[in-house]
Amino acid sequence: MKRVTQGHLSPSCRQTTTKQLEKQYATRKAELKEKLSTIDRVCTTADCWTSRRRSFLGITVHWLDTDTLERKGCCLAVRQVEGRHTYDVLAKLMSSINDEYDLTDKICFTVIDSGANFLKAFSHFAVEERSELPPSSSDDRSMDESDDM
Repeated sequence: MKRVTQGHLSPSCRQTTTKQLEKQYATRKAELKEKLSTIDRVCTTADCWTSRRRSFLGITVHWLDTDTLERKGCCLAVRQVEGRHTYDVLAKLMSSINDEYDLTDKICFTVIDSGANFLKAFSHFAVEERSELPPSSSDDRSMDESDDM
């Protein structure tokens, strides 16, 4: 365990190890939330799989460091999916994880495989894309020129 945790945890019994792991998890999660609060745009990945008759959803987040422009990434969550992993179950779980890390308005893209459940979740819960740029001045000129004719 010392090698796995790089010397951060020194297990003596199961209960102590559990408390130390939970404390370390809470600290790392708070640090990640703090870091993500300073980032304007992120990309996420999501995947669902089944192992030993249990289903899981994993989500990662990726961003560019604003100072160095270095790519950064981190695992946000690996959660067990209760019941079947249908589009609505996956959409709710992904949404709750995004809300937990305050990422809902920061996500530019989510990379998924082409599983029908993910495709339906994104098409069913999709929002209309907004243009953040005002019309360009060349569009205004072409409108003015067409009005003169």
